[in-house]
Order: sequence, then structure tokens, then C-alpha cells
Amino acid sequence: SVLGVVPSSLEIKSGETETLLFKIDFEAPESGLSIDVKTNIPNSVIMPEAIITQGNKTVNIPIRGGKPGEGKLVVTAPGYQPVEVPLRVF
Repeated sequence: SVLGVVPSSLEIKSGETETLLFKIDFEAPESGLSIDVKTNIPNSVIMPEAIITQGNKTVNIPIRGGKPGEGKLVVTAPGYQPVEVPLRVF
């Protein structure tokens, strides 16, 4: 299955917040679906843990810009292919 991530790239001003939407084609299981987000610029990204709760297909997660930098988010979930999201914090 495909893990949807919207938008497909992010530009965030340091200190400001953007929203990232994660979506799946089926309702999340009883325990929910944990979305793992890693980045190669950890000082630039401030975000909470992402979980699509039971019965839902989407979750919106706020991402706040930290220190300026350019890199990517790598988004994975059990049973889904990783998705890369280019990211720039300025």
C-alpha cells in the first residue's frame, strides 16, 4: 500500500508551523498506525509523534521550523514503502 504525505515538499520559516497530512487507503487497526518520521536535519524540525488512530485514514501533524537547514523527512509505517519529503527551513 501507499502511504500518502501532503504536501510532497516543505518550506518552513524558522519558528513557524506548517501542517503535514499522512493518509492511508484503509482504516487504521485497533492499536492505530504509528508513523515513523526521521530526518537528516534534526535541529531544524520540531514535531510530535504521528499516529493514525483506530478507524481513521488520516492524521494532521504540526511541524515547526527550528534552526535553518536543508534536508528531508523520511516517513515510514509498518507495511508501507518509505516516502521522502524534501524540507527546507529558512
